[in-house]
Amino acid sequence: MDHNTTIIRLEEKIAFQEQTIAHLESTIDELNLLMSKLDTRLERLEDQQRSGTEEDSLGRQGDTPPPHYGGIHSAV
Repeated sequence: MDHNTTIIRLEEKIAFQEQTIAHLESTIDELNLLMSKLDTRLERLEDQQRSGTEEDSLGRQGDTPPPHYGGIHSAV
């Protein structure tokens, strides 16, 4: 194998590695954006959960079961 062939093969490998690195950087950027969106959604859900818990502790009753559900006051 002569030096020109070796240089060409090395240049091809470098070009492939540069392309791979660019693709990986793009993928990382996409995943960072997705993680940011998911983090925002999680924070929103945690806030909703906290406010729901606070409302329940302030005396708000949860979902009231329908009258036919049973219990002391249901007609038999």
